[in-house]
Amino acid sequence: LAFALGTAIAMLDAVIKAGEVAPQDIPLVFSRLSFFVNAGLRFITELCKMRAFGALWDEIGQTRYNVSDPKLRRFRYG
Repeated sequence: LAFALGTAIAMLDAVIKAGEVAPQDIPLVFSRLSFFVNAGLRFITELCKMRAFGALWDEIGQTRYNVSDPKLRRFRYG
């Protein structure tokens, strides 16, 4: 989880720093990111992992990127 979140943050920061996206469109870029997640056999552990991932992603969207719309902060995964 830490590696995936760190990579997403680094990518978003690079896009912002490069000025490739207008500041008002950052929430839309944030909302389009998705993650590929592998799940193991331990159901409860994997469920907790996904809940934690979603909660962290929501918090990062709110605090770091000022995404105010909850729909744009949804955790998208496959």
